[in-house]
This record gives sequence, C-alpha cells and structure tokens, in this order.
Amino acid sequence: MNEAENLIAANAILGYPEVPKVVRRQLTRNAVHCRTCNTTIESRHRHDWVACGCPQNSDKGIYVDGGLAYSRRGIGKDADYFDLCEYDDTK
Repeated sequence: MNEAENLIAANAILGYPEVPKVVRRQLTRNAVHCRTCNTTIESRHRHDWVACGCPQNSDKGIYVDGGLAYSRRGIGKDADYFDLCEYDDTK
C-alpha cells in the first residue's frame, strides 16, 4: 500500500468520510484581451512576457507572463480586459 491508500484506509477505520481526489488543472492557453486597445495578448512559454498596445506607464495597460507553466498578470487600475485562459482538467 502506498501512503495515499494508507490514509484512505485509516480514515475509513476512524469513520471519516472519503477524501475527494485532487483534480489538477493544466493551463492550455494563457491569454488576455485588452478592450482599451483591442489587442489579444498570449504568453506562449515560461519567460514570454507580453504587454498590450496601451502606453507602458498607463493605468489601462495589461501584461501576461508564464506561458503554460503559470499564469501571471499585470493589470492597470483602470484596465478594461477579459481573461481568455483555457484549462484542461486532468485527474
């Protein structure tokens, strides 16, 4: 028996409910659409930092980073955007 099976067996003996299985969400698309400049930006690899067409020091600008490894955003306080991230739920 592995550690997870031992924990399930111990919980059953003690009368605890079965622990639900963990579902891992795999990022399949890391993208954002800026409504201010009407630009869709997408980070395709881990160190692919991409900014929208708004001026760099603007409170309306956004950026995306991380590729499919992680999803990182920089969002100006007045930014108008929507998230286009997609995930594949695997067990």
